[in-house]
Amino acid sequence: MKQERAKRTAKKLLENAEAIILSDGLAALTMRRLAEVAGVGLGTIYGHFSARQDLVRRLYEHRLNDRLRKIDKLLLAPELDAHSALVSYFRTQDVRDKAYELDLALFKARQQESYVSDLVRNFEDGLSARYLQFMSRHSSDASSASLAAAAQFQIAFEQALLSVESSVSADQRFFLQGYYLRALHQLLLDLGVSVSDSFVADILTIRSDASEA
Repeated sequence: MKQERAKRTAKKLLENAEAIILSDGLAALTMRRLAEVAGVGLGTIYGHFSARQDLVRRLYEHRLNDRLRKIDKLLLAPELDAHSALVSYFRTQDVRDKAYELDLALFKARQQESYVSDLVRNFEDGLSARYLQFMSRHSSDASSASLAAAAQFQIAFEQALLSVESSVSADQRFFLQGYYLRALHQLLLDLGVSVSDSFVADILTIRSDASEA
């Protein structure tokens, strides 16, 4: 019972920490601010997180693991064909999604919080392995070297998009997303992955609807 209560408290603290980041940025997240927002004493905070760095690492770990779980559930769903799996995957990354906004905030903060670099490297290794698994499953005749390069391309392009998401207009973001998706579409076709001609339009329609909502 005591252990369950501790888990609920830690979950509540992480949720409040995420709310602070979304509202005011990572720099505003301090142990004292978290205590105020969560309505608990500083002792409770330090009972769960040894220092601010520990708190931020836990936030990163939670967000990155959540991303991998989404890929496992959507992109690697055995019952979905390549086109359906990709559309389902991109549907979870629209601009209305608070989780996506948090991922973007943490991505930007990565450059300031060097102590999370090991977490990010582990995440990128897991991400690359999953993209490679997806492409290997759906590719008809591509070489292992081509598939590995394609997986790295997808990661690099997603990072490039994230790096400019908050500094461009909605129209510019829509253009960049379209450029990425068209490049990805061609890459998939080159690998022999069966995706529909409507691939780009299907995903851009999702993103367009999301940005107008």
